Amino acid sequence: MVRKPPGVVPPVFKSQKVLAEYSAREHKLTFSTITPMFGGSPWPLKVNPAAPVAARSVRGHLRFWWRALNGSRFASLSELFKAESRIWGSASSSHGNPSKVDISVELLRSTTLLSCDQLRDLKEREEVFYCGYGLFDSKTPIEGLDRFPFKVTATCDAELWENDVAPAVRAWSLLGGVGRRTRRGFGSLRQYHESRGLFGFPKKTKTHKYSLLPTTWLVGPKSSSAKEAWFWILDKFKAPERYGPKPRGRMASPVVVKAVADPRDSKIFWPVAFQFKAPKDPNRHRIDHVWSGLSETEGLCCLSIGEFPHE
Repeated sequence: MVRKPPGVVPPVFKSQKVLAEYSAREHKLTFSTITPMFGGSPWPLKVNPAAPVAARSVRGHLRFWWRALNGSRFASLSELFKAESRIWGSASSSHGNPSKVDISVELLRSTTLLSCDQLRDLKEREEVFYCGYGLFDSKTPIEGLDRFPFKVTATCDAELWENDVAPAVRAWSLLGGVGRRTRRGFGSLRQYHESRGLFGFPKKTKTHKYSLLPTTWLVGPKSSSAKEAWFWILDKFKAPERYGPKPRGRMASPVVVKAVADPRDSKIFWPVAFQFKAPKDPNRHRIDHVWSGLSETEGLCCLSIGEFPHE
């Protein structure tokens, strides 16, 4: 009896998976810090000059800003988590999956540590010292980095990039930063664009308990220096001699103050302030009360988030 060889069954490929792999492309983005950066390394109060920005940190930033932009789309936290996990990955034992967005970071130029004179100048500014609480008041010598450029490469399919990743990148570069104390303006970023149009934030967003991103922000007078714009907005919100040792009303946790690079002109910087939506914050009513009078009394104008005053 002649035994027939077993039939060879061709592998079955899922067409959607194959198409996704072939449609994935690299999106190269160039950034530069515009204010001093601290932290970002495994060692306390230290930086890693060879790799100051880690790929996993960038993915974490983009994940947070995706959540801030898309929280109002979902009726429950579980739905939000499932959608977030499908894009950015999850380590859950039941339905874990890898991220659909691959991130790599390349340093474009060697970094320079802040000199002793530069650190002393920052410490002597009371508003910077106050906002850097935990950085400058330690007995251990602290390290910081001056401006440095770096490139981020995000690999994903075109639809995912257009609908989810690119808006998160815009939000991160405009409103976020790298390193420690980014909500106080440290490690702010400039993104270099092929086109210098304004960021496409929605004009109206639904008010929802899972929304984080506000619809408006406060913008101060323009400056030719990122540090001067940063110092200006810090002085308005955080000067200890003006508001006492604990100015809870103006600088509670949801409030962010920073310098923002104008995407229309590389030589212009704006001092901005905004507050994350935090409806369960017990100080929210007091924050809103203080916030409402700032635009009229202290040189700040209220605009839709992502917009700047016209020349």
